[in-house]
Amino acid sequence: MTPTTASPYEQRLAAHPRHALYWALLAPFLYQAIFVAIVSLVWPGISEVYLDNTPDALKRQWLFATLIQSLLLIRMTQWAEREGLGPFAGAVRVSSNWISASIVLGPVILIGSGALVGYILAGGDTNWAYREDANTDVLGPDGFGLMMMVYVILLAPLIEEISYRGIGIGCLLGRGVDPRLAVLITTAGFTLLHAQYTPLGLIPIFITGLFLGWLRVASGSITAPILAHMSANTVVILTMVQQMQSGH
Repeated sequence: MTPTTASPYEQRLAAHPRHALYWALLAPFLYQAIFVAIVSLVWPGISEVYLDNTPDALKRQWLFATLIQSLLLIRMTQWAEREGLGPFAGAVRVSSNWISASIVLGPVILIGSGALVGYILAGGDTNWAYREDANTDVLGPDGFGLMMMVYVILLAPLIEEISYRGIGIGCLLGRGVDPRLAVLITTAGFTLLHAQYTPLGLIPIFITGLFLGWLRVASGSITAPILAHMSANTVVILTMVQQMQSGH
């Protein structure tokens, strides 16, 4: 990656560093807090849902997460459109070669780096990826359903790529930051967002974030990292389905 002249999108983003920080770090937590506060007014028992690990409660958690992230995505895209950035905060046109490479390499980078960390560094520990206080039941068979797939395959990739590779990298490039440093900074923020993982578990997230940032800079488009992220998460879901069907 070499420094390039900022695109019109990046020049517009450069004028909004505080907005970039807000969408990348604050908005996801703020929208969740507002949602829970509003719903609590009409349903005081909502907090109990997050403490319950029955299948019905876990599916409600995914429903709430999907609603929250849908609202966040709507507001984020409205802001981007208003600022002349398009809905995804960056150029979307990209060649078919980048599309193919993104779809193929996304799962390879995420799952491959995870397998290497698990094999080399985890020392045989099968629970190396998630923190002890993380609710892993929500990621298991009891939590699996339509809302989980919508969230993991569609909403999470869109929001995270618009936030970090769209708004974040675009703003930094527009302000003259070296592309390598821009990728590193946004990857650090992207990694810290995944607080449910152990330090070892964050390594594949960090590696994947670097790859997604590289895709954004090298292709000049936000489409490539979005497709790579969606493809990686889709393969993770398909692997989970296969494991459930085989009884593991």
